[in-house]
Amino acid sequence: MRLLQFSLRSLLLATVLIALGCAALLNAWPWCASLVLSATLAFLAVAILGSIYRTGSTRTFWLGMAIVGWGYLSLARQPDDSFSDPRPRFFQEEGPLVTSRLLCHAYTDVLLRVRPLPPLPPELNWGVSSRGLIIMGPPGGYPGSPSAPPPGSALGGFPPGIHDYPSLSDFVTVGHSLWALLLGFLGGLLARWFYATRQTRSSP
Repeated sequence: MRLLQFSLRSLLLATVLIALGCAALLNAWPWCASLVLSATLAFLAVAILGSIYRTGSTRTFWLGMAIVGWGYLSLARQPDDSFSDPRPRFFQEEGPLVTSRLLCHAYTDVLLRVRPLPPLPPELNWGVSSRGLIIMGPPGGYPGSPSAPPPGSALGGFPPGIHDYPSLSDFVTVGHSLWALLLGFLGGLLARWFYATRQTRSSP
């Protein structure tokens, strides 16, 4: 089936994009999360232009990608009236979407295995929950996390390197952006398949 056939260049490009996506998840720092989200929004905006100014199956592909991509972003968006803490969040970290649960599972279980934490003093207690990486200082200390260091402290009282660990908010931002691109691409392929089968069935 021609719709499922890809050139060697397309496969190599997909491999590079997958590698970049995995690297972005492993290094989901604030600037990285902002860059991935901005690139996703820009690409989906281009999809709208492609759905307007292209023709035939190409226009159908861009239209399907725009509908599915923007639709997913609207579903994964953090509702404005659901903020219970002052952390800036663009996407929901816990929600009914399967992708949200998969991202939380990847952060709490998979990420620690792929990218272990730096060595911590034994008096520090740490854990990972659905709210991110939580580190409790020694008795008389203070709680904190890499995304919200205590004021007045350059390192937040934690060992060097702990602030380089991705926060849950940035990890989820990168993850939802990648999901929007992947689902949008699949939506474009599905739309092109609908277009091709419609032409086949309408032909004499």
